[in-house]
Amino acid sequence: MGGVLDRAGVVDVVTSHYAEGREAPNNIRYGMFVVFTSDEPHSIRCFSEYGLAVDPTGTIASMWRPYHLIGLEVGTSIASVALRREPTGTPSAGYVGEVGCATRKPMRAGELIDGEGGYAVYGTIASAERSKRDGLVPMGLSGGLKLVRDVEADHWITEADVEFDESSFLWKLRREQQRELDPAIAV
Repeated sequence: MGGVLDRAGVVDVVTSHYAEGREAPNNIRYGMFVVFTSDEPHSIRCFSEYGLAVDPTGTIASMWRPYHLIGLEVGTSIASVALRREPTGTPSAGYVGEVGCATRKPMRAGELIDGEGGYAVYGTIASAERSKRDGLVPMGLSGGLKLVRDVEADHWITEADVEFDESSFLWKLRREQQRELDPAIAV
């Protein structure tokens, strides 16, 4: 596990396997974690007192739980946005990065991408700038896409590499997301 942590934003990269392929014990693959800070001295003191993982300054804390209740949590987030116009999970630093789709093995034109949890691809973090510039396919939209050209192992999959339906609801949302997060993107 490695990453960058500062007050401007958090980017973390996590793997649940050692380099030789063996699964790491107590990994967070199926869980989730939250990173937070405070300007209040009492809260900052509590971070360590409550046994949270903290950065060297003691002002940034992280909390992990071994499960992710996405099926229960997504509905609440959608309702918050739709009914109260209240965003949830919005990064204060803006659009800084996303998880792009990369090949685990060489893939050939005509193959379907198996998506999250599959054997052929994996998600890897990219800066927002790189994602926009290179047209990276987000991991969450990769499942079921058909390759239109060969892609070597350990390479990003770009929009130019796949066949997708630009008129589909998900891709329309993707374009709207890109426009909203960075109006300078020409889509």
